[in-house]
Amino acid sequence: MLHNVLIFVLIAGATATIVGLYARLWRKLRHRAREVDEINRQREQLLIQAKQRTQDIELLKQQSIADPLTGLKTRSYFLEALRTEWKRATRNGQSFSVLMVELDGLERLAALGETEIERLVARAGRLLQEKSRHSNVVARYGDTRFIVLLPDAELEPARMSADRLRVWMENDPVLRTAQVTGSFGVAAHPVHGTTEEALLAVAEAGILTAKAHGGNRVETESSPKP
Repeated sequence: MLHNVLIFVLIAGATATIVGLYARLWRKLRHRAREVDEINRQREQLLIQAKQRTQDIELLKQQSIADPLTGLKTRSYFLEALRTEWKRATRNGQSFSVLMVELDGLERLAALGETEIERLVARAGRLLQEKSRHSNVVARYGDTRFIVLLPDAELEPARMSADRLRVWMENDPVLRTAQVTGSFGVAAHPVHGTTEEALLAVAEAGILTAKAHGGNRVETESSPKP
């Protein structure tokens, strides 16, 4: 009888020990599961933050190359493209041209407000983009000024392209109703200047000449005016 009692006590003690071990193991497993859940939650948050950061970077990158009003390339993007094209053309002995465009007639519309002015500027920018070759770089260069880079284009073909764009602007129903046109200045590498700045100065001088003659025309200056 005593022997049976001892056996029972031993079995009960062993069972209690095993149950205790299982209980501690279960608590550890639950604690570890909570830790894993927390790690997964933090990982998800990091992935979301990384995705948002990537989107923010892409947005900043896009804003740095695209003008928000017109969707055209920005001035800084154009200048970088011009430097690249200058190096390529100089190395290969090739030509390229630049068209600079200033809108005419917007000063008369100042009373209509900024929104209307921006609508017309955006319209002109989209028109220049749509009617230019895909290989050309069309950019907004100032508030009411645009610029176009024409790779491999010599002066006369560039002047013809400028005049086609001028006619498109002149005949556009929205711009025509507002009596808005474009004054174009054309410059070509290598005949106009030995630097990028000189080339741009010749194009700008062409705009000034066009405006001095009433606007809505294409002009080319042999050298920038002092």
